[in-house]
Amino acid sequence: MSKKPRNLTVRQARERLTRLLNLSRRVQNKFKVHLAGLEYTSVMVSFLLEETSSAETLLRLSKSSANDWFPINIGYMIARSMFEIDVNAHYITKDKINLSHQYLEYVHVLRKKELDAINKYKDTDRKSWREFLQLWYQHYLESRTEDINVNFDEVKIDFEEKSGRVFQNWSGKSIREMAKEVDHELEYDISYSRLSSFIIADPRSTVQFLKKESSGQIITPRSEDYEEGFIFSNSATFLDCFLRLFGNEFNLWTEEEVDACWKFDTDGNPPTREK
Repeated sequence: MSKKPRNLTVRQARERLTRLLNLSRRVQNKFKVHLAGLEYTSVMVSFLLEETSSAETLLRLSKSSANDWFPINIGYMIARSMFEIDVNAHYITKDKINLSHQYLEYVHVLRKKELDAINKYKDTDRKSWREFLQLWYQHYLESRTEDINVNFDEVKIDFEEKSGRVFQNWSGKSIREMAKEVDHELEYDISYSRLSSFIIADPRSTVQFLKKESSGQIITPRSEDYEEGFIFSNSATFLDCFLRLFGNEFNLWTEEEVDACWKFDTDGNPPTREK
């Protein structure tokens, strides 16, 4: 992963994310199928689209909340997903052909799990859930049941542990295990846990909205000022790391061009763009 500069302000982090997003748009004009094949290419391009759409969403949220409070709960979730994409991309690149194929084939496991869960609960006594699940089954899954089962049977052996249990993740490893294998352990330990707080509803997701007053605790929609900076700084770092990998794999931009997205003058302003 790339290193963050000291004293990166929220404004600078937003600017950097914007520059990285602009750099990524080169894909629209210069793109070829990778030598590792169409599956690897498809997975990596999908990851690129997810990363860039996440970055664009953060920037739009920031712009729309310029005179109000930034929705950090949404920001945390988006930044977390950007880290997960970066980890998966680096992990797949270790064995491009086989791992990209494995990643795509795991969809059959997920569809089978979904089918089994709906079959288990579609006759539940809880009326609202029963109506929803039965409609879902009738209009989407019933006609696909045979194909889902056949496809799952074909790939099941590739996703079984020694105990016979099916993988909980496409790789058979947790995000932390994959992160460690691709030298992202620091980012996992420092950022990922905090970014997960709103998804798993740990106490941090509540405490940061509580303010101490002489009369006691009060709830406020505003988080601490540094939270927005944490989101944008981490998101820019995750996108930076992914773009370095993607640019190298598809020969679209250089390390120096990614490095240029960091540069600010002595006053913290971006360098003047040439006309």
